[in-house]
Amino acid sequence: MSDRSSSGIPDQSAIRVKNAKIRKQLEYLTNYYIKTAGHSLENFKNQAEYFVCAVLPQSPHRQVFISPGGLINLRNGANTQYVTSAAFLFSAYSDLLAKHNQKVTCGSQQFDSNHLMQFAKQQMDYLLGNNPQGRSYMVGFGTNSPKQAHHRGASVPVLSADEVVNCGMSFVNWGNKNQPNVNELTGAILGGPDRYDNFHDSRMESSMTEPTTYINSPAIGVLAKLATHQM
Repeated sequence: MSDRSSSGIPDQSAIRVKNAKIRKQLEYLTNYYIKTAGHSLENFKNQAEYFVCAVLPQSPHRQVFISPGGLINLRNGANTQYVTSAAFLFSAYSDLLAKHNQKVTCGSQQFDSNHLMQFAKQQMDYLLGNNPQGRSYMVGFGTNSPKQAHHRGASVPVLSADEVVNCGMSFVNWGNKNQPNVNELTGAILGGPDRYDNFHDSRMESSMTEPTTYINSPAIGVLAKLATHQM
């Protein structure tokens, strides 16, 4: 079955059918783990809950640094990759906890599915504007969103077909200039603030302003869930 209509536009009905099949397959695998392979795969569950306990701010076993404003920080360089990845994992694991009525135990404390999902939401809310800077880290969305994403396609203007520009000159002519990008990279989440919630919207600060696939890909899943359930 093709995912596109005769006009070349994605066929939404075909996509829905495929999504439904994938969802059923995931449900089957989940039930198989819980009902028949739970004991042999217990190590995976233990690792997942060890991660949860290492990240949650309220956990007595927390090991991950949380910025004053509440953001996960593991390094000052594309740090939001850890934020979106953790938010996605917490979102997915919260569904499993809710479905099987289980909790995560961290020492003397327990955390249910709602607690995990609220933490995932808080991390995404921070990226979208609920932070000490009062700004969004998604280009083109929310209040005071970034204008200088470290991205060649966004910063280089439309050129004639016969014009040749090498990598070095693209920085000289456009990349290293303190001015907004000529093309908006709408929807891209950038590297984000440092461990003290500071952010400089400058292409030359690539650790803060560079968008990556490994930052943005995990964000899609958790944002889809938040939008669907209006949490």
